[in-house]
Amino acid sequence: MPVKKNKKITILFWGPLGKAGKTVVGGGESGNRRTIEMMKDRGMQFIEIQKPYPDKQSPFYAIGYAFSLLISVLKFARFCFLQNTSVHIAHVSGYYNHLLIFELTMLFAAKLGRIPFVYEIRGGAMLTSYQKRTFLYRRMFDLLLNHADTILIQGMEYANFVFKKSGRPAVYYPNYIDEKQLPEPADDYRSKQAMVEIIYFGRIVPDKGIAEIIHIASFLKKENFSFNLSIIGKGDKDYLDLLKTLCKTKGVSEVVRFSGPQDFNTLKTKIVQSHFFVFPTQNEMEGHSNAMTESMAFGVVPVCRDHGFNRSVVSDCGAIIPKEAGPEKYAQVIRDIWENDRWHSLSENCKRRIQTHFVSGSVIPRMENMYWKLANRTSRHIDMQG
Repeated sequence: MPVKKNKKITILFWGPLGKAGKTVVGGGESGNRRTIEMMKDRGMQFIEIQKPYPDKQSPFYAIGYAFSLLISVLKFARFCFLQNTSVHIAHVSGYYNHLLIFELTMLFAAKLGRIPFVYEIRGGAMLTSYQKRTFLYRRMFDLLLNHADTILIQGMEYANFVFKKSGRPAVYYPNYIDEKQLPEPADDYRSKQAMVEIIYFGRIVPDKGIAEIIHIASFLKKENFSFNLSIIGKGDKDYLDLLKTLCKTKGVSEVVRFSGPQDFNTLKTKIVQSHFFVFPTQNEMEGHSNAMTESMAFGVVPVCRDHGFNRSVVSDCGAIIPKEAGPEKYAQVIRDIWENDRWHSLSENCKRRIQTHFVSGSVIPRMENMYWKLANRTSRHIDMQG
């Protein structure tokens, strides 16, 4: 018996959702939170199970983390097996690697409970992990892909692999920006400015390439290029002090400004004044950057490393820098775009690309339809919905 659209469906959701009482900072956390809130606005109900976080301050954190993961999986299984809970769909926001055995266990629990299972492949390290890990790991991952009812991918780079392994097309579910946050159409004065504004916002950690950004600034200054650089986000105090020392060593302290994390409305006032989003990330789990998507929506041109899903997101709207290239290449590309009057056309391309492919109005209906189709396949608790 199908679920009628005037009824409510319930999704059992497992994934990173942010620590209680803490600001949501990670792309996975914010993406999951946004999905849940958007679907709740469409009348869906969620049972949320938080993926635990390791407490690395504890000397026995590995044991504690494994135990916390086990408890969360048992909680997930309990909801799958209880006959008095009206769960229609199980959705796991997956990060594979060391979590694969837990994710596979949740798949089996959903299957035993006759609940359709959605596996969402988060982050950009899936293919590398699959190639580098053991034969047993690959067979386990194949099993997961073969038996999941629907597979969501965050980047089109995974589409061929998933189809080859599962025999079914994946559902493309990229990061997106809420249409309410899009800028109003207006004349863009930025191409007429003499001073170029370069921005990075996100986590201030080494593998995001922050030190490399400062080296890029150093090369630009040596070429007498007029610019300011804003680095916005949360970072460890010792690492921030190291970066500020590097700025002094490279002679760019007067053009580099550090700011702490900001809410989006505050951050937006800075984004709309910026020309380039520089992103030489080397983070092994880098997938589809929320920050890059948000900046492109406001016409900020990305200059980023060929890493994660950067290439499929940026397309022809910015510059993709080879992985092996150093900071001098980034500086050269920024100068070339600006001095050859290419910035304005790239900026307009960025806005159009985000509005076409990466806004809630184009992404969320795809997700909603997927949930309804799966809900109509379940044989559990349909008559209990009200």
